[in-house]
Amino acid sequence: MAAVNAEARSTPAALSIDDRDSVWDRLIRAADAALQRDGADGVSIDAVAAEAGVSRATAFRQLGKREDMIVAVALVRSRRYTGECAVLMGRHTGVIAKLEAAFVHLVRELSSDPIVRFVFASRAPDDLGPGVHEEALAILGPVIEGGRAAGEIRTDVSVDQIIDWTVEQLYLALQKVERSEAAVVYRVQMFLAPALAADRERLVSSQLRSRIETLDAALQQGGRALDSLRAELRAAAARDG
Repeated sequence: MAAVNAEARSTPAALSIDDRDSVWDRLIRAADAALQRDGADGVSIDAVAAEAGVSRATAFRQLGKREDMIVAVALVRSRRYTGECAVLMGRHTGVIAKLEAAFVHLVRELSSDPIVRFVFASRAPDDLGPGVHEEALAILGPVIEGGRAAGEIRTDVSVDQIIDWTVEQLYLALQKVERSEAAVVYRVQMFLAPALAADRERLVSSQLRSRIETLDAALQQGGRALDSLRAELRAAAARDG
């Protein structure tokens, strides 16, 4: 983990803590600074609480466990990259072209951020937390909805299912050793375009139709898993209520 720590120091410094920030903001900024300084293995809730000027109990209540804190920081850091995607996608016509631009940018930027990369390397795609889905939905949801309205994107599965499949493909692209622009575009063309296109029969040749069926099954399975997770979250919230 020394490499992660060293790379973290090379990234832009965390924003300074401001007394006008909310408690959560102060904790996130303190955690970001601690992660850059100490690395993912060296950071602790106690140190972050002290740096933010709050009690340990408050830090746990706001951020959860140490692992949850690291995910929260990674999500905040990711927003600077996902925010840029809206601008990049606006320069392209067609949903798949927009997704290609977003994937190329995100794979390049997220893989160069040691804190974000640590989270993606240590957690499975369905264990990244609901915040990742919500962030992806905010950025990609309008693009997907526009594509459905234009007849480009299929409508027999929900936007939430499409977003989860897209996030999973981004996750897998980040795990690859080969993360060149060509490799990323190839993944979009081979795994996203066939799965999401409204007119899939005309999009691909007969040799790829079996791949589409496999992708369809995976997308449907992902949707069922998402529904199950949401039910568990609602039950947990009701218990904690």
